[in-house]
Amino acid sequence: MRKFAAFAIGAALAAGLASGGAFAAQNVTSGEQLVSVCRSLIDGGHAAGSQGEPCKDFLIGLIMPQQESLTMGEPFRAERMGPNSNEKGCFDLPNQLTYRQFAQHVVGYAEENPGIVSRPAYELAVRALEAKYPCDPVYLQ
Repeated sequence: MRKFAAFAIGAALAAGLASGGAFAAQNVTSGEQLVSVCRSLIDGGHAAGSQGEPCKDFLIGLIMPQQESLTMGEPFRAERMGPNSNEKGCFDLPNQLTYRQFAQHVVGYAEENPGIVSRPAYELAVRALEAKYPCDPVYLQ
Protein backbone atom coordinates (compact mmCIF):
# COMPACT_ATOMS: atom_id res chain seq x y z
CA MET A 1 0.00 0.00 0.00
CA ARG A 2 2.84 2.38 0.87
CA LYS A 3 4.40 1.90 -2.59
CA PHE A 4 1.09 2.70 -4.27
CA ALA A 5 0.63 5.78 -2.08
CA ALA A 6 4.11 7.03 -2.93
CA PHE A 7 3.38 6.46 -6.60
CA ALA A 8 0.04 8.30 -6.34
CA ILE A 9 1.66 11.26 -4.59
CA GLY A 10 4.47 11.25 -7.13
CA ALA A 11 2.04 11.16 -10.04
CA ALA A 12 0.02 14.05 -8.63
CA LEU A 13 3.16 16.08 -8.03
CA ALA A 14 4.49 15.30 -11.50
CA ALA A 15 1.23 16.49 -13.02
CA GLY A 16 1.62 19.76 -11.13
CA LEU A 17 5.17 20.18 -12.38
CA ALA A 18 4.11 19.50 -15.93
CA SER A 19 1.68 22.40 -15.68
CA GLY A 20 4.59 24.80 -15.17
CA GLY A 21 4.31 25.27 -11.44
CA ALA A 22 7.98 24.77 -10.62
CA PHE A 23 8.90 28.27 -11.74
CA ALA A 24 6.51 29.94 -9.30
CA ALA A 25 7.87 27.85 -6.44
CA GLN A 26 11.32 29.32 -7.03
CA ASN A 27 9.97 32.71 -5.98
CA VAL A 28 9.08 31.47 -2.47
CA THR A 29 12.30 31.44 -0.49
CA SER A 30 11.49 32.77 2.97
CA GLY A 31 9.29 31.31 5.65
CA GLU A 32 7.29 34.52 5.68
CA GLN A 33 6.58 34.22 1.95
CA LEU A 34 5.54 30.60 2.33
CA VAL A 35 3.09 31.43 5.11
CA SER A 36 1.62 34.21 2.99
CA VAL A 37 1.03 32.09 -0.12
CA CYS A 38 -0.24 29.17 1.95
CA ARG A 39 -2.76 31.45 3.66
CA SER A 40 -3.86 32.51 0.18
CA LEU A 41 -4.28 28.86 -0.80
CA ILE A 42 -6.42 28.21 2.28
CA ASP A 43 -8.56 31.26 1.54
CA GLY A 44 -8.85 30.99 -2.23
CA GLY A 45 -7.49 27.71 -3.56
CA HIS A 46 -4.57 26.89 -5.80
CA ALA A 47 -5.87 27.42 -9.33
CA ALA A 48 -3.41 28.50 -11.99
CA GLY A 49 -2.62 32.18 -11.59
CA SER A 50 -4.06 32.41 -8.08
CA GLN A 51 -2.18 33.77 -5.09
CA GLY A 52 -2.32 30.29 -3.55
CA GLU A 53 -0.69 28.55 -6.52
CA PRO A 54 2.89 29.17 -5.27
CA CYS A 55 2.09 27.23 -2.07
CA LYS A 56 1.04 24.23 -4.16
CA ASP A 57 4.08 24.67 -6.38
CA PHE A 58 6.35 24.85 -3.35
CA LEU A 59 5.14 21.45 -2.12
CA ILE A 60 5.73 19.98 -5.57
CA GLY A 61 9.21 21.51 -5.67
CA LEU A 62 9.98 20.20 -2.19
CA ILE A 63 8.99 16.59 -2.80
CA MET A 64 9.84 15.91 -6.45
CA PRO A 65 13.64 16.29 -6.31
CA GLN A 66 13.90 13.77 -3.48
CA GLN A 67 11.33 11.40 -5.01
CA GLU A 68 13.94 9.89 -7.32
CA SER A 69 16.48 9.29 -4.55
CA LEU A 70 14.10 7.87 -1.93
CA THR A 71 13.95 4.17 -1.25
CA MET A 72 10.34 3.06 -1.02
CA GLY A 73 9.19 3.04 2.56
CA GLU A 74 11.87 5.43 3.80
CA PRO A 75 11.02 8.92 5.01
CA PHE A 76 11.79 12.26 3.41
CA ARG A 77 15.06 13.50 4.90
CA ALA A 78 16.42 17.04 5.05
CA GLU A 79 19.82 18.27 6.11
CA ARG A 80 21.64 21.56 6.56
CA MET A 81 18.83 23.27 8.43
CA GLY A 82 18.92 25.59 11.44
CA PRO A 83 20.93 28.77 12.04
CA ASN A 84 24.24 26.87 11.78
CA SER A 85 23.08 24.55 8.98
CA ASN A 86 23.82 21.57 11.20
CA GLU A 87 20.30 20.31 11.92
CA LYS A 88 18.39 17.50 10.22
CA GLY A 89 14.74 16.72 9.85
CA CYS A 90 12.61 13.96 8.43
CA PHE A 91 8.98 13.03 7.96
CA ASP A 92 6.91 10.16 6.64
CA LEU A 93 4.51 11.36 3.98
CA PRO A 94 0.97 10.19 4.65
CA ASN A 95 -0.87 8.12 2.06
CA GLN A 96 -2.62 11.30 0.97
CA LEU A 97 -1.60 14.91 1.51
CA THR A 98 -3.70 17.55 -0.18
CA TYR A 99 -2.33 20.97 -1.03
CA ARG A 100 -4.80 22.47 1.43
CA GLN A 101 -3.60 20.18 4.22
CA PHE A 102 -0.01 21.15 3.46
CA ALA A 103 -0.97 24.83 3.61
CA GLN A 104 -2.78 24.32 6.91
CA HIS A 105 0.23 22.53 8.39
CA VAL A 106 2.58 25.34 7.33
CA VAL A 107 0.36 28.14 8.63
CA GLY A 108 -0.46 26.31 11.87
CA TYR A 109 3.17 25.49 12.56
CA ALA A 110 4.19 29.10 11.90
CA GLU A 111 1.52 30.36 14.29
CA GLU A 112 2.74 28.00 17.01
CA ASN A 113 6.42 28.78 16.31
CA PRO A 114 6.57 32.44 15.21
CA GLY A 115 10.37 32.52 14.97
CA ILE A 116 10.31 29.99 12.12
CA VAL A 117 9.05 32.58 9.63
CA SER A 118 12.50 34.20 9.65
CA ARG A 119 14.01 30.91 8.44
CA PRO A 120 14.04 29.66 4.83
CA ALA A 121 10.77 28.36 3.40
CA TYR A 122 12.32 24.92 2.96
CA GLU A 123 13.06 24.67 6.66
CA LEU A 124 9.58 25.84 7.63
CA ALA A 125 7.96 23.28 5.33
CA VAL A 126 10.12 20.42 6.60
CA ARG A 127 9.55 21.36 10.24
CA ALA A 128 5.78 21.66 9.72
CA LEU A 129 5.56 18.27 8.03
CA GLU A 130 7.93 16.73 10.56
CA ALA A 131 5.68 17.92 13.40
CA LYS A 132 2.63 16.30 11.77
CA TYR A 133 4.23 13.19 10.29
CA PRO A 134 7.35 12.38 12.35
CA CYS A 135 9.68 9.66 11.19
CA ASP A 136 11.59 7.09 13.16
CA PRO A 137 14.49 8.95 14.87
CA VAL A 138 16.92 6.36 13.50
CA TYR A 139 16.70 8.23 10.19
CA LEU A 140 18.06 11.39 11.81
CA GLN A 141 21.42 9.83 12.64
